[in-house]
Amino acid sequence: MLTILYPEVLQDIRLLPHGLLPIRRKDTDALALAIKAPKEIILTAKIKKGFKFYVVPLATNLGTTLGLVAAFFDDEDEPLVIKTPMFDDDLVGDLREILSYEKLDIYFFDEHCREWMSWRANVRDGGSCLTDGTTWRLFEFTESRAQAAFKGLDHWFALRSARDDERAISVTFVEELAPSDLLIVDLDPMGVDYLGSDGANRSELVRERPGPYQERDIATALRRTFSGEQVAINPLRADTNKEFSDGLAVSHKHLLIIQAKDSPNTELSLSRSLQRKRKASGAHLEKGLRQAIGAAKHLRGRDTVELRIDGERVDLPIGAREPFCAVVVKELFADEGASYVAAVQTMANEGIRGVVLDYPAFHAFTHWLREAELLMTALEDLQATALATGRYPDLHTFLANFTAFGSQARYPYGVP
Repeated sequence: MLTILYPEVLQDIRLLPHGLLPIRRKDTDALALAIKAPKEIILTAKIKKGFKFYVVPLATNLGTTLGLVAAFFDDEDEPLVIKTPMFDDDLVGDLREILSYEKLDIYFFDEHCREWMSWRANVRDGGSCLTDGTTWRLFEFTESRAQAAFKGLDHWFALRSARDDERAISVTFVEELAPSDLLIVDLDPMGVDYLGSDGANRSELVRERPGPYQERDIATALRRTFSGEQVAINPLRADTNKEFSDGLAVSHKHLLIIQAKDSPNTELSLSRSLQRKRKASGAHLEKGLRQAIGAAKHLRGRDTVELRIDGERVDLPIGAREPFCAVVVKELFADEGASYVAAVQTMANEGIRGVVLDYPAFHAFTHWLREAELLMTALEDLQATALATGRYPDLHTFLANFTAFGSQARYPYGVP
C-alpha cells in the first residue's frame, strides 16, 4: 500500500479535498496516481476494473484550453465523475505526463484518507485532443477561470457523443497491488475522541448497512472543525430513550443538528437506475427533514436538553445557542434545486434554521472551514441565499466563493 511504502505522501493526500494527485516515486522517477474520491467512485472503479479520462477542449476568448474529466461508469449515460480544470502549473504538468503512460500504478483513497485499493493499469489513448493535433494552451489559475472551467466541463460532458467516448483515454486494471477486501480500523485519538465513539472507527468499502458507517464518517468530518467534546453521534432523548439526532455539534453560538441518510454501497445499489437513485434521495430528504424539525422543536423553551450518550446522561446547556439543522443525504441533483429550496423553506416556516447538503459537499465544507463559527456562518449564508433567491446554489461553487472572501483558499481541484 502506498502509505505504508511512502508514509510521507499522506500529508499531501490530507490536503487534497477530492481529486487527482500525481506522486513522483523516488526509486523509479515515474509518476503514480492517487485518487481521492467518495466510496461510490472507488467501488465502481473496483467493479468495472477501470475508468476513463476525457480530455476536454474548452473554448475561451483567448483560445482553446483543456479540462479533464475522470468518469466511473456506475451508469452508462450519467457516470460518477471527477472534474479537473487544467492550468499552467506543476500539477497539470504531472497529469499530462501520466496521461502519456502506457502503464500506471493507481491508489484509491476516500475523504478520510483511508487507502482502499491499488492497481497497476494499462492506459490507452483512443485519440484525445492531446494526440490529435488540436491546438490548445494553458492559462494561469484564477478563481473565475476555475469556475468557468467547471461549468464548461459540466456542459461538454453532458453533451458528449459516442465519438467522444471512443476518443477517451481508457484505464484498465490488470494487476492488484495489494489486497482490497479490507476492514479498516482507525484508532487515531484525534479522530475517535467524540462523544458516542467507542474509541475506534471501523469502516468497509462495501456497506450493506450504511447508517452507522456514515454517522461515524460525519463525526470524523466534524472533528476537523469542532473539538471532540463538542461532537456527538446518536444522542438519545433522556425522557424517551429515542434518538434525538444522528449527529450533534456544539459551538459557542449554535447547536448543529445533523440528520443523515445514506444508501448501501454495493454492486446492486450502484447499478440501480438514475431514476431509482433520485427517488431514494427524495425519500431520504423527506424523512431527514421531518426528523430534523422534530429535534429542533424539542429544544424550544429549554435552557438545557437532557440527552443520553453511551448510556450516560448528558445535560447540554442551550442558553443563547441557536439550533441549526443540516440534513445530509447521499446525493443532490442539479435539476432538483426547487425541492431543496422547499425543504429549507419548510424549516423556515417552522421557525427553524437549516440547510440541505449531500455528503460530498458536507465533507468539502468541513475540509475548508476549520473554525466552528466560520462553518456556521457559511451554512447560514447558504440558507439565506436559498431563501432570498428561490434557487439552491451549486454547493461547491458556493463554497469556493465563500472561501475566496477573506482567505487565500484555492478553488478545490477535482470536485466530484
